Amino acid sequence: MSISSSRDDNVEVMMPGVDKGSALKFLADRLGIPRSKVMAFGDNTNDLPMLNFAGVSVAMENGEPEVRSAAKWIAPHHAMGGVGKLLYERVLT
Repeated sequence: MSISSSRDDNVEVMMPGVDKGSALKFLADRLGIPRSKVMAFGDNTNDLPMLNFAGVSVAMENGEPEVRSAAKWIAPHHAMGGVGKLLYERVLT
């Protein structure tokens, strides 16, 4: 099994080889969306496989240092509406 955690008070248990990256790849393939057009947001190390798959990886400002280092872009803190702000500034305008 594959085990990860995003907080001190939870454990995520999945089948071997299953993680957020493989799930995002499955969804993108199923919808016919090329990897280069996939954007993913993350803040914790369990998000790294997803960010590594995405053509555009975004870490939250309040995310773990390892996650921020792996991302192409950094969004403002989640409590400040960071996802919406980044989408507005980088995608919609």
